[in-house]
Amino acid sequence: EGIEFHCGFGPARLLQEEGRLVGLELHACTSLKDEEGRFAPRFDTSSTLRLAASHVIFAIGQVSELDGFAGDVNVERGRIVVEDITLATSQWGVFAAGDAATGP
Repeated sequence: EGIEFHCGFGPARLLQEEGRLVGLELHACTSLKDEEGRFAPRFDTSSTLRLAASHVIFAIGQVSELDGFAGDVNVERGRIVVEDITLATSQWGVFAAGDAATGP
């Protein structure tokens, strides 16, 4: 299918030109846990990878952080509201699935 995995990197920022998504910048992950063994990734911001992209699917973590989406799509009870069959949100061209839409 042409899918490439870039293990050992975490998302840093979306790249845009003239208000349109053109890619994703990633930083190298140096550790995943803190001294107590809790999930707390750390990144080397000097080690970056830039990927061209017209679409980005976020599927990271175990808890959905939806505050940034609340102004653009309908969010109820900590979940993005989607159509049952298409998974379309209230924003045209934006889709949601997985824990962000159904919960854990």
